[in-house]
Amino acid sequence: MSFAKAKSRPQTRSGAMSTATATGTISADEVCEAGAFKRRFGIGTHAFTSMRRRGLRTIRIGAKVFVRGSDFIRFLDTEGCTDNA
Repeated sequence: MSFAKAKSRPQTRSGAMSTATATGTISADEVCEAGAFKRRFGIGTHAFTSMRRRGLRTIRIGAKVFVRGSDFIRFLDTEGCTDNA
């Protein structure tokens, strides 16, 4: 009798993100790579693309996309949902 080996969870790159940066906060003087930004705030690719279409400014350098903290804060102030439920 043979058992199939259970698939293991993908390993994270060491140092990719420390627990200190996984807070969902960003300061105005911070620049964050788009992938790290999405992980930090728990948003998916579709939501990130929607935010860009609605006015979130990003910086592209080669194949990398970056988000400035000041641009994200400005986006939240102007386009963010203010659900006080």
